[in-house]
Formats: sequence, structure tokens, C-alpha cells
Amino acid sequence: RRRRFNPEIRCVERFEQRELLTAYSWVGGVSGNDWSVAANWLNTESGLTNSGVPGEDDTAIISAGTSLNLTTHVNVGQLILEDSVPDFQISTHANTLTISGGRLEGGSLIGSFVNNGTLAIDVAATADTSSTGAPRLWGGLINNGTLDLQRGTFATSYYLSGVSTITNSASGTIQLADGTRMN
Repeated sequence: RRRRFNPEIRCVERFEQRELLTAYSWVGGVSGNDWSVAANWLNTESGLTNSGVPGEDDTAIISAGTSLNLTTHVNVGQLILEDSVPDFQISTHANTLTISGGRLEGGSLIGSFVNNGTLAIDVAATADTSSTGAPRLWGGLINNGTLDLQRGTFATSYYLSGVSTITNSASGTIQLADGTRMN
């Protein structure tokens, strides 16, 4: 018996395997608060710690704790440093933290950083007039994307004794909303 061609039957195309993006929340407290230690991160999807660290397509959320250290170069999708941790410190030591954007509401970036996306600086009104509570840069930031100061102050060399540099590459943009400052 012969099979007939039926134009109503369509072919199904096979798609490549995709990995879902994951958000990780910092819990810290293990092995010197090392970024690379999975027990320092909570996978917000599964609710489990020790199930990985944020990678280049993931989001790293920091809303608690006091410090985080890099013992290797790190690439992460988005970095969110919330205003609930105004004194939080991310220290890269001899390494570099490369981000594809995110949001800084407080805390300190100490060391070497690269931004390849849109990095928003959004500071609560109470931190608008000084470096207290404002995101602080102690070291170097290479901006290949957009540095978007939406509200408040991004404390750099003025408050921090000239130890900070922001290098805006040819593809980089710095946007300052009315009333914002980069000191």
C-alpha cells in the first residue's frame, strides 16, 4: 500500500538546546566570601545554596552581607548591588569583574571592573549629598557600554583621595540625569 503526501502535515524543526538564565543571591560566609564558592550563592529558582555561581549569562544579586572577594577573573551577566547593603565591598584583588550591566544602589567596588552593558547608578535620596551610602569606586572601571547615573552621586576620586579612574572606551557612553553627580 502506498502512502499519499498530505500537505496538511508540516515538518517539525528541531531547536538547539537552551540554558535558562539564572539569578543567584549572595549569602556569603564560606571560604573567605569567595565569589567562586557555590555555597556562597543561593539559586533563586531552586532555593538551594551550593548549586552554582553566577556566570556570564546570569544575574548576581547582593542584598545582604558585608564583603565578597574574587580569587579569579569573573564574567557575569547582570550585577545588582542593592541599597540595603550600603557598606558592602566587592574586592577583585588582582582579578577583574566583567559585567554586562546591572544596577548599583550602594556599596563599594574595589579593584578592576569592566562594564559591557547598561550599568545604572540609582542612589536613594539620603545618599545624594555625600559619598555616605552612595556607590563608591576604589580602583578602575572600563566602560564599554552605558554608565547611566539616574539619581544621586557615584563617589569616585573627589571623595576617595584620587584613587579611582573611569575609562570610557570609544563605544562607551556616560549619561547623567539632572541633579546627578560623579565626584
